Amino acid sequence: MNEETAERSPTEGLVRNAFWRFLEIAGAEAVAFVVMIAMARLLLPEAYGVVAIASGCVLACQSLVYHGLAETVIRDRQQDDARLSTAFWTNTAVGTVLMLLLALLAWPASRLTEEPLLTPVMIALAPVLLLMGMMGILQAQLRRRMRFRELALRAVVSIAAGGGVGLTMALNDAGVWSLVGLQLTHAATGLLLMLSFGAWRPQRAFRRSWLAEEARQAIGIALAITVERLNRFLTPLLLGVFLSSTMVGFFFIANRLFASLSMLTFMSVNEMGLPVLARLTADREGYEDAVYGIMRIASLICMPAFIGLALLADPLVPWLFGAHWQSSVAPLQLMAGFGIFQAWTSVIAQLLVAHGAAGQAMRLNLFVSLSLLAFAGIGASFGLLPAVAGIGLAYVVALPLAVRALHGRLHLRAGRMLRGQAPVFAATALMAATVLMAGRLPGIAGHPMLVVGTSLIAGAAVYVVAIAAMAPDLARRVAVDLRRPA
Repeated sequence: MNEETAERSPTEGLVRNAFWRFLEIAGAEAVAFVVMIAMARLLLPEAYGVVAIASGCVLACQSLVYHGLAETVIRDRQQDDARLSTAFWTNTAVGTVLMLLLALLAWPASRLTEEPLLTPVMIALAPVLLLMGMMGILQAQLRRRMRFRELALRAVVSIAAGGGVGLTMALNDAGVWSLVGLQLTHAATGLLLMLSFGAWRPQRAFRRSWLAEEARQAIGIALAITVERLNRFLTPLLLGVFLSSTMVGFFFIANRLFASLSMLTFMSVNEMGLPVLARLTADREGYEDAVYGIMRIASLICMPAFIGLALLADPLVPWLFGAHWQSSVAPLQLMAGFGIFQAWTSVIAQLLVAHGAAGQAMRLNLFVSLSLLAFAGIGASFGLLPAVAGIGLAYVVALPLAVRALHGRLHLRAGRMLRGQAPVFAATALMAATVLMAGRLPGIAGHPMLVVGTSLIAGAAVYVVAIAAMAPDLARRVAVDLRRPA
């Protein structure tokens, strides 16, 4: 049996599409990363702190328009222009309401954090929610059709446009407003590009019967995902109550690096998992195998990525952003160290949503949010690092509940899942030892660029060889899936 006739897995296409999704996101993140480095060298941590709080509120609301009806559009098997138009106009109305709500909350948030500049910044960023509301269904339609190239183009071009405006303003001493200009330009450019792709245009149609049928499920999905995102995006606001804008700025840079890696790892798997599982609803055995496969692939990607980031945070942050961002190193190390727990919990919540258990996913995410608020809030009263440790602890505590929920819903066996992770754990340990040794080689130590480059190459090589040796079936399926035509 050759590779072309090898037995096909229920997860066929998941690895390949996740890989291409990884490459597409990598392009967008690379542009965003360059912009962030340049902006961080021009602006002080205080400016990032203020915008981090305001942006966190925007992004928390964004989940309501990027999911819910958007996820319903992806799952809908009987799409037509009337249904899509109904979803579009409803989503736009939700975005308008959220825009007005954010503007109204600007002053109370400013009083709560004792940051006067937060009021005008939040009001200026509020229109982003209207633009996102219009964009949500257009993006969902492209996701449904697996047209990730267009999504990647939109991401790269809009980030570049926003970055160009932001950098121009920063060079002209606009300070915090350069970050506001960046986000407004990014959102507006993204919407224009989505409309220009021509995959679908909203019509003058509104089907109330369809909205009534789908509203409950859409609200459940939106709340499940929004609750999960709230704990992540509102953390800067929570920290701003206890800590200075400078400390929040240090947190923002660390969290932005961690978020970039999350986009390239478990969030990519999440985005691919929903369309894959939607095609297997009638195949019980294949569905269960796909769930096991998704968890295994998530670990395969996430475990080495997060451990590697934790080990390389110290030379990486000051080298990229400058010595004045050194205080972001320790928070980043903690985030990356706890990262795999967040990845597993997030993937399981998405699997529950894909299985139609949005309510259970929402309860799981609500538990995470409440735990995070409690642990991070208590920790923040002692400083930034205890607060970040509290965030990680919330996911550690939530993971057993997530596994239990997945078992209760799909009757999956935790033992089988753990056995599937064992080679990844061992390979990651070998990779970590290699990274530590590579950074101490003669002629490399003390040179951040050489340490990062050598450690990445050596660690990746060891990890790939170790996986091929300890999990040949997994390595073979990944290789075959990547080579198959789309």
